[in-house]
Amino acid sequence: VKPLRDKMFSLKGDLKLLWLEKNPNQEKIMAVQKEIRNLRDQMEDKRTTHQIAVLNILTPEQQAKYKQFCTRGGFGPGHGRGPGMMNR
Repeated sequence: VKPLRDKMFSLKGDLKLLWLEKNPNQEKIMAVQKEIRNLRDQMEDKRTTHQIAVLNILTPEQQAKYKQFCTRGGFGPGHGRGPGMMNR
């Protein structure tokens, strides 16, 4: 995941510079945003693959505990983050 994360960090810097231009280019900004979304999707796919792999090596009892942990804000959808500023 590190190469994807590094690329996303770099693209976010590029995006900031695009927005700081005197006349921001909408097409360039949207292209970088699309690339960032693509990287996020790839990271989410890797996260899902990892979680399934973990479940497959656990005993049924461990799977139950793992799933219980996931629904309390550990791993899984949301990854323990709250609603954020925009969803209050």
